[in-house]
Amino acid sequence: MDTHTPARFVKTGGVAGIIASLFGIASFLSYGSSPDTTSSVEDITNYLIQGRTSIVASTVFLMLGAVCLCCFVAVVADIVREREGGGPLAGLLILAAALTVSLLAWDTLPVLALSFTVGLPGGAGDGSAIRVLYG
Repeated sequence: MDTHTPARFVKTGGVAGIIASLFGIASFLSYGSSPDTTSSVEDITNYLIQGRTSIVASTVFLMLGAVCLCCFVAVVADIVREREGGGPLAGLLILAAALTVSLLAWDTLPVLALSFTVGLPGGAGDGSAIRVLYG
């Protein structure tokens, strides 16, 4: 039996890939300039407080891009599975996408959480905790 991926599914995956790229660019541009990890704790704290909006916007764009990336990779994996006849490559593509999204979340979500807790009473005020979570 000859099965083919529907054209609508393939087009949707292509659009998701383009949108993922655009969200990635928007995330990069909205993040702004951040202090280096070797900067003083005061500089990092000021950036986290004053740049909270850009950090939130950047994280939202990045996570939306990650969702679109997963949709794109799902379509590509389906096409590869169809062409290969069920080999392991399709599963490896899905695994690579999941690992990429996990690393993106691992990199951005601690800074997002830190931007909301710095400066609050009982928040992350310890310099070593700020440095570890920021770096």
